[in-house]
Amino acid sequence: MKGIYLRCENCRKFTSTDNKNARKGGHVYCNCGENLSRKRQIYYRLKGKFYRADSNNLNDAFNEYLEAKDSGSYKISKKVNTGTILEKYLSINQPSKIEQHRWDLIFSYFKDISLAKITPSVIKDFCNVLKTPSKRKKLYSEEKYQIIKRYGHHTRKIGNSGLRYYLINLRKFFNWCIDNRYMKEIPFDNELKDIAKNKKTDFNPATISIEESLNLLEAAEHSKNQELYMFLLISLATGLRKSNVSGMQIEWIDFENNIIRVPKEYTKAKKEIRVHASPGFLSEIKDYVDKNDINSGNLFKTKDFRGSFANALKLAGLPQIRIHDLRHSVATSFLQSGTNHYKVKEILAHSSIQVTERYLHLRDNDLKEEVVKHQDQLLNHKNQK
Repeated sequence: MKGIYLRCENCRKFTSTDNKNARKGGHVYCNCGENLSRKRQIYYRLKGKFYRADSNNLNDAFNEYLEAKDSGSYKISKKVNTGTILEKYLSINQPSKIEQHRWDLIFSYFKDISLAKITPSVIKDFCNVLKTPSKRKKLYSEEKYQIIKRYGHHTRKIGNSGLRYYLINLRKFFNWCIDNRYMKEIPFDNELKDIAKNKKTDFNPATISIEESLNLLEAAEHSKNQELYMFLLISLATGLRKSNVSGMQIEWIDFENNIIRVPKEYTKAKKEIRVHASPGFLSEIKDYVDKNDINSGNLFKTKDFRGSFANALKLAGLPQIRIHDLRHSVATSFLQSGTNHYKVKEILAHSSIQVTERYLHLRDNDLKEEVVKHQDQLLNHKNQK
C-alpha cells in the first residue's frame, strides 16, 4: 500500500509496505531482518513527515491516510463531537481549580457540536450565552447552579475582559487539536482575536496602605470567623495568592529554617514558591497552630473567606475590595518602599517581569505627587517673600 510504512522496534527505521524487496512470504521485513508484520507499528507519510495511524489494521490505516491526504494531513471527522476530543484533552492537560469552572461551561456548550462545525459564529454565540445570565444558567448542572446562586454569582455579568479567559482556554484547546491533526486552523476571526488578546492596559488595582492593613487585621480579631485574622495576616505578610493561603498546609511551613514552601502542584506557574518568614511572623502561626491543635493538613477549615472579609472591611472603615487586592497591596507596598522590581518579582513569584512592571506606574504616581508637593512648597515660599 503506497504511503503506508511499518516501523522496526529494533532499529527504529521505516519500511514501506509498497517495497517489493522487503516482502517475503506475505510478510514485510526490515533491512535488519526483523519481521515487521508481527509487531505492527503502522505509520503513513505526508509532506515528508511520518504520522502514527490510529488503527493497527493496514486497510483502516490506509483509509486514514487517504482521508488525511484529502484534508491536508489533518484527520478531521464530522462524526466526532467536540466533547469526545475535549475529554481527551482535559485528561492530558488537567486544569486548575480556577480554570475548571470555565472548562465546565465550555464542555457543556460544545460537547454535542461536531469539531469540524465550530466556526467563529458558533464561538460568538457561546460568548453571548456567557454574557446573558438566563442563558448561561442552562450550562450549569442543577447542583452547581444552586451553589453559584447561594453566593449571588448567578446574575453576574461577564464582559469582554471575562470572555478573554474563556477564549484563551479555547485557543489552547484548538492549538492542541492542530498539533494532533484534528483541525487545520483556529476558528477565530479578527473580532475574537482582539478579545482574546485584549488584556487590560489600564492596570489600576485597588490597594490598601500599611496603616489600613493594620486596621483590617484589628477588625479581623473581632470577627465571628476565628480563622480570618490568621488568613489575612498570612496574605498581607507573604503576598501569596488566595488559593495558596486558604489551602495552606502545616507541612509547607518550615519553622526551623523560617521558610514557607508552596509545592509546584499548587501554584499557578507550576513552580515551587519559597517565602522567607520572620521569627515573629512564624511565632504567630505557631501560636495559632498550637491553639487549634493542628498536627497535619490544612491550616484553615473555612472554604470561603469572602463574607467575613467583607464584614471586616466594613468594620475597619475601608472600601470593599477583593481578597486578591491584598496581593496587589503587598506588591505596591514593596515598590513604594524602594524595593527593586526584580526582587518583587521573585518575592511574589510573578510569571514574568512584565507582570511586576505593571505596578511601576503606581509608584510613578506617588513620585509625581511628591515632586508636585515639593515644587508647590518652593513656589509658596517664594511668594511669601
